[in-house]
Amino acid sequence: MKLLTIDRWQVVCDYEATIAAYASTDAWGEKGSCVCSYCKNFFTAINQAYPPEFVAILNQLGTRPGEETEVFQYNREPNGLHIYGGWFSFIGSILSGIDGMAVTSEKTRMPNVQITERFGYFLTSDRHYWIPTAFKDKGLVTVEFTTQIPWVIDDKDPS
Repeated sequence: MKLLTIDRWQVVCDYEATIAAYASTDAWGEKGSCVCSYCKNFFTAINQAYPPEFVAILNQLGTRPGEETEVFQYNREPNGLHIYGGWFSFIGSILSGIDGMAVTSEKTRMPNVQITERFGYFLTSDRHYWIPTAFKDKGLVTVEFTTQIPWVIDDKDPS
């Protein structure tokens, strides 16, 4: 178990168990079965989705871009960028800091730590309905994010 400070949260993370859970999960994230244009675009533009500071956080937690538990497209902004949301999971718990869900609502699950103009995140112990089997029945923390990325694939933008 690793004790980490991530922005305003102090968490404990079972790094090895998280890595093992992701290794045994092959139907999520970039390896997942969704072939919709939105998911295809997200994973094609994944190098534009996350700032380096966030990738460093994921690495500390035993996960990385491409292992998202869920990704979805909210909408297309007037500037042409697409707002995506999603989350990663890690095995552990939040020891201190306000749970991100405590300062949002079910209808507006928006980040409360803004790293860049286009990217924000929060941590929550809220258990989503969409959790890979390898994470079930474990202490779980969810890292929810929103990001803005361009449309980069040849498929027609459905927005």
